[in-house]
Parts: sequence; C-alpha cells; structure tokens
Amino acid sequence: MFGEIGGWFFKSIGGILPDSRQPGFKHILLKPIFPKGLNQSSITYTSPYGDILSSWNVRDGAVIYDIEIPPNSSATFYPPENIRNTDVLKLEAGKHSLRLDLK
Repeated sequence: MFGEIGGWFFKSIGGILPDSRQPGFKHILLKPIFPKGLNQSSITYTSPYGDILSSWNVRDGAVIYDIEIPPNSSATFYPPENIRNTDVLKLEAGKHSLRLDLK
C-alpha cells in the first residue's frame, strides 16, 4: 500500500489510515499528528473511491485542518494528544474544515 518513507507521511503527518473492518478505504481512520515545529502539511492519497485529502496548518495557537472524504466513503477523526478538544468525530463524504485549539 505505502512505501516506508512515503507511508510515514501518509500515516503519521497526514494520519490517513485504512479501517481493517471496511477494506479499500470505504471507511477512513484519520489520526494525524501536529508536531511542534512543523507548521503545515498537505497529504493526498488516491483510494479506490477517490482522493483523500488531509491538510493542515498552524495559525494563532490553533490548527486549521481541512479534510476531503471521497464519495461513498466515510471517516472517523481521532484528535492527537496536543489538541484541547478530544472528541472523536464521524465524517461523511465531502469537504470539512476543523479549527482545533492546541494545548
């Protein structure tokens, strides 16, 4: 699925992971990391359902996280530990923009 170097970007920085219970990225697990010192990232993965976008940048103590879920897919977003609000979010297909406050 991923080469090891590229896989690290997709799985860690972008947080794009397949759900083993719904193969082929029918359901996507979003578990990005927002490491201190890195102010932006934009990762696109082409799945069988279409492009998955996980893009973020840090502004004024918050992360603006833009997500695109392809048609006929869904996702679950799991915020990393350095985010104040730790609510897990269910996302349907389409474009989403989240403002996440950093700790």
